[in-house]
Amino acid sequence: MKTKIVTFIILSMLQNVAISSEYFYFERGETAFDVNDVEFVAIYLVKPNGRYITRDVNDNAMNQNETERDLAKLNGCGKKGRFCVHDQAFDINDVEYVEVIGIKYNGDYVTRDLNDSAYNVSESNYDLARLHGCGDYGVCVGAKAYDLNDDEEVKIIAIQENGKFVTEDLNDGAINVNEKYERDFLLL
Repeated sequence: MKTKIVTFIILSMLQNVAISSEYFYFERGETAFDVNDVEFVAIYLVKPNGRYITRDVNDNAMNQNETERDLAKLNGCGKKGRFCVHDQAFDINDVEYVEVIGIKYNGDYVTRDLNDSAYNVSESNYDLARLHGCGDYGVCVGAKAYDLNDDEEVKIIAIQENGKFVTEDLNDGAINVNEKYERDFLLL
């Protein structure tokens, strides 16, 4: 415990790195995403108290009191390593394809809608579905299935964290989330 405290004090004194208790930190000059102002910023300085002075990368406006909770890293992976920055996923709440652009201090994600470039600053593993791989019962993304509720053919387009699936109707392109194998569909 003493080693962690001494390390934190020494690095804070250097004023180019700040470390939280979870070791989520930003270095001077690093680019981050400000989740409150929904904009990209550069870390201008690290204050002795561990807060950051940031500069908006578009208009150079300064913000003097940012914490690691206000910022998202533009590299790395989130909780359980399920999604990493630059991964594409399916947002089951907004029913849209997104790209992970940032990781927050708590492991949640900042995403960008691939259609209109809108940002969402609070996505969790349960909000996003994987666009590749296989889930329970050997059901894989890309497989064709028969939707038992709508009596039509669908394609598995994503796998949710809870083991359910996202399907797309092959006739009209309608999307269904929270689909369960054998209850909602059967593989063809």
